[in-house]
Amino acid sequence: MRLRQESNPEREKRPVDFGLLAPARRIIEELFGLGAGERLLLACDEPHEDFGDAFEEIAWQRGATVERVHADQIWGRPWRRCPRDLLDRLPGVHCTLLALRGEEREQDARADFVSAATAAAARHIQMIGVSRQALLATTSVPCIRIFKLLETLGARMKPTSRIVVRSDAGTDLAIEMAPHLRWYTNGMLLPGQWITVPYGALRTTPHLATGTYVADATVSGGLGEYRAGLLGLNRVRLTIDHGRVRSVDSRDERLQHQIQRFLAGGSNHDRIGAIILGANVGHIAPLGEQLHDENMPGLHLALGNPTPAKSGAPWMAHGQLVFASQTCDVDVDGHPIIRRGRYVEFL
Repeated sequence: MRLRQESNPEREKRPVDFGLLAPARRIIEELFGLGAGERLLLACDEPHEDFGDAFEEIAWQRGATVERVHADQIWGRPWRRCPRDLLDRLPGVHCTLLALRGEEREQDARADFVSAATAAAARHIQMIGVSRQALLATTSVPCIRIFKLLETLGARMKPTSRIVVRSDAGTDLAIEMAPHLRWYTNGMLLPGQWITVPYGALRTTPHLATGTYVADATVSGGLGEYRAGLLGLNRVRLTIDHGRVRSVDSRDERLQHQIQRFLAGGSNHDRIGAIILGANVGHIAPLGEQLHDENMPGLHLALGNPTPAKSGAPWMAHGQLVFASQTCDVDVDGHPIIRRGRYVEFL
C-alpha cells in the first residue's frame, strides 16, 4: 500500500511506501537519535528511492534538515572513488546515510565515505544491498532491546571462554578464546561512529576453532560478482582445524569452487577471522542476504580479515568471506545460550 504524503512542503510530492514509515522512524529516532535542527545527508540510488522517501519524511517530521542525493543521477556507477561532490557536502552534517545496491567494486569508495563522515564527527548508517524484507525484519524489535541483549552477551563472555556450536545440519565446532582478544559490537551511535543496517551482532576473533561448521543460510562477501543467495540444500561444510579451513564441500560445485578460490587467493584467507553471535531477535528466518542472516540469532563465521583494531587479533588478511547458518545450538562455558536459533537466556 502506498500513501501520498502532503505534510512535507520541501519535498516533491510523490507516493510514499506506507509500510516503510515505521522502520524509517525506528532508524531515524532510535538509531540516529536525529533531533530538531540537525542535518541529515541522505544518499540513495534507484532501487532504494522508497527507503529515501520514508527516511526523509520521518526526518522532516523530527524538525531536521535533509539533503537528499540521488546517487545514480549524479555519478556513474560503480564508483571507483567516492565522488568529491558527496564528500564536499559533509561539513556541518550531523548524520549521514548511504542506501545503495551492493556493488562489489565500490567497497573502496564506500570506505572513503565512512572515513570522511566519521572524521567529520557525523553519525553514519550504511545500508548496502538491503531489501525491503530485511529492513522490516531488522526494525521489528525496539533497538534498545537488541542493545541490552548485546550488552548482556558481552558481559557473559570471559577471556578464556569456550563456545560449542552444534546443529541438525551437521555443525559440531569447539571454539576457544584468549585474553588478548576482544568482543565488539555495532551498538548505539555516537558522533564519529558508524554502523551497518541490518544490525545486531557481537563479534570477535577466536583463538582456536576445531571441528565442522555447516552454513545453510548464506555465503557472501568475497565471491566477486557471484551471488549464492539462500543456500537451502546447497549448504556448505567447512572442516576446520586449529582455526584454519582444511576442506570445503557443497553440492553446488560452482559455489565450492568460488570458496576454494577465495581460500587460495590471499594470505590467511583460510583462517577464521571472526565469529559472529547474531542477536537481532527480529530475524526469524534466513533471507539469503549476508547482512540480514549474520545478525540472525546463532553463531556465524567469517574467513579472512579479523578487524584487528577492534578484535585485538595479532594478524591480518585482506578480504572477507562470511558464512551464516540457521537453527543452531550454542553453549558458552557449558551453559546453553541458544537452542535451535532462539535465545534461551537473557530474554
